Amino acid sequence: MPAAMNPPAQSLPYERAVTCDCDRTFHLPLALLLSPDSEPAHACIRCGLITCTDVLWTHIHHNTFEPHGRREYPITDEARAWLDLWPRVLRGNNSDDYTFLPATVRCTDVTDFQLQSARAFSASRSLPRGRRLREAGLPSTPPPACLPDQLKNYRTLWTLTQQLTPATDATLLLENARPSFRLSSPLALDALLHRTDLPEILARAAASPEHRETVCALVHEDPATLPHALPGLLAWLDRTLSQPAAPEDHRVHSLLDFFAKQKPAAAQIVPVLAAIKARLDRRAFELSRKLSETIRALNGEPASPVSTKPWFFN
Repeated sequence: MPAAMNPPAQSLPYERAVTCDCDRTFHLPLALLLSPDSEPAHACIRCGLITCTDVLWTHIHHNTFEPHGRREYPITDEARAWLDLWPRVLRGNNSDDYTFLPATVRCTDVTDFQLQSARAFSASRSLPRGRRLREAGLPSTPPPACLPDQLKNYRTLWTLTQQLTPATDATLLLENARPSFRLSSPLALDALLHRTDLPEILARAAASPEHRETVCALVHEDPATLPHALPGLLAWLDRTLSQPAAPEDHRVHSLLDFFAKQKPAAAQIVPVLAAIKARLDRRAFELSRKLSETIRALNGEPASPVSTKPWFFN
């Protein structure tokens, strides 16, 4: 017999993700804050109901679209029961700031929800994001065959939780840890942080153009790794900007933005940046300004006022 389906589908305002009567504050994504290619399933942290929806979009102008509603699609009881094993996502200040409530947690009212949310963030803020997910609890069984295609990212995420462990080959972990890989990156970064050979991995990766952003992401996840990554990152920047007509590209500016946040290591970073700035060609005005602003940030100084004069008068 075919698996039983749930009640008829409903249409919802975009702001409401679950087909219950509870306050929308309680409607939380399951496991995925952002799900590439599809909308995550949502659960109500008060009544426990799970709803899966497609987002409805309004075409505003050219390639500009705005969501205006949701259309529920049915899932089997087996799929719903498996989804119910995933933790609920609590959103922080940005897309990289989130934690989880275990699947069994329920909140009686908004005050209770706020207290439990604050407690969860306090307990997990210092943990890498992948570890937050694992510690909140994961399904122990693989996804059912009846899981709809719209929820394929849950199938992928579950597979990644099994594959990306500290025992996984370091090359594979580095590849999956790229920040642009939103599903695999937190899990791969956490697995790397558990490895005993992490200092050697960081030293090699910092010199690699493919993995430099991953090294920065590792430091973001665990600032204690900065001493192992810093020499390689500074050496790459020094080599890249060693020529009189230094190139200006997004890799350089991105790395300088990263350095600007590493104030505990200012004593190591500032002399290198100052030496690079001193040998720049005068025509590299924007790069020189970027280096100056990075040095000011590391020294705890306010940003320089933006000048309206042409660069050759400054």
